[in-house]
Amino acid sequence: MSFLSTQLSRFTSSDSSAEDSRKQSAPPTVPVLKRPTERDDSSSDILLSDIPILKLSRLLRKPVATPDGALLPLGGVTFSLSGGKIRHLIVRCGTFNEDVSELYLPFSSASLSAWRIMPESLRPRSPKGTNRLIPGKPVYSVGGTYYGKLTDALIKNGVLTLLYVDSKAYSAANLYAAGDAILLRPAQAYPLGQPMPRESSVSAENARAIRFRGNVTRSALKYFLREGKLIRFTTSLPLFQNDDVRF
Repeated sequence: MSFLSTQLSRFTSSDSSAEDSRKQSAPPTVPVLKRPTERDDSSSDILLSDIPILKLSRLLRKPVATPDGALLPLGGVTFSLSGGKIRHLIVRCGTFNEDVSELYLPFSSASLSAWRIMPESLRPRSPKGTNRLIPGKPVYSVGGTYYGKLTDALIKNGVLTLLYVDSKAYSAANLYAAGDAILLRPAQAYPLGQPMPRESSVSAENARAIRFRGNVTRSALKYFLREGKLIRFTTSLPLFQNDDVRF
């Protein structure tokens, strides 16, 4: 039994009706890529989750190599809208598999080499609670303003950080929805909405230290301003790459 057949057998036996509906809409033909002639060196593989910075465009250029010898192209990623964590890679099957047009490869367990991605497991259905991010999708504001098409994205430590729309970059923290189109909330003035340093506190006179967690709010900025520590606080934020400052 082939690798893909083994992975799919757990799902196909219990959900034949879902398969029939997928068969009715024929998936687009996707060519199976050719394997490079260079000898594979698995010792150079690294988990995607261990890579600190990834560009989505460069990641999608890598084929997924199955143990059966097939090389399948990537179409995009799925992510959690709350927090932006990348969950799966979307693998396009085309005519390679007649039962499904896409497979989903867990991001955290996939390994990357110089020329391909190796899966540990594949699943035939999109995980619940995730959103799809695919280059080329139109991007709008929640008010309906058209920004352009998604050209790329930046992933830091497995978390979606920036969206590149034509020649502009937008914070992924402003993502409101993603699917057939991408909707962005209005950007807040810096540093509102930025994550707090892991250990941020203020020791007021004759009072205990007050700790702040979560994201920067207007009330937090007013507090630091009142304590005379606003500049030190803002320079401790991730933009300045110093996230362990005590006040």
